Amino acid sequence: MTLYIRNSLVYSGLYLTVVRMIKEVDIALNILV
Repeated sequence: MTLYIRNSLVYSGLYLTVVRMIKEVDIALNILV
């Protein structure tokens, strides 16, 4: 059970990091265009 919770926390952290990177890239593209 604790292993499942730990994995879900890791995956949610990775997901948030990816979303943040995509937002930063989107902002950079908007500035360039």
